[in-house]
Order: sequence, then structure tokens, then C-alpha cells
Amino acid sequence: MIYRTLTVETLKARLAKKLTQPITTTQGAFSVGVSIGHASYPEEGKTLEELIYIADERMFEDKKQNIPSN
Repeated sequence: MIYRTLTVETLKARLAKKLTQPITTTQGAFSVGVSIGHASYPEEGKTLEELIYIADERMFEDKKQNIPSN
């Protein structure tokens, strides 16, 4: 399970890095934020509802950790 978790965390970090790169258009530069949740079948849930619930909780935890402080 540790190997799988590390792989998921690495994938999340790579996705977040790519998705949060600034986008430049003729109207200016834009940036977006991203929060990613995940769940593993069958270790963390056996139904779609269980997996969505866990992934959703993790997404909100990720969002809390990534809120910039002013």
C-alpha cells in the first residue's frame, strides 16, 4: 500500500505542477489552482459511492492545504 500511495502522490504532484502553469493569451496571463482527491479500489472502498466520498474528502483536504495566505 505504501508503494501505491507514493505513486499516487507523485502523480498528483506532477498533474498539479502542469495544470497550474500560467497560461498567456493576448488578453494577459492567467493562472488556475487545482485540488486533487483519490481513492483506491478495493482497499478504501468497494462501491462507487464509498470511493467518491473518500476522494472528495481528500480533495477538500488538498484544497485546505493549498489556500494561499495573504
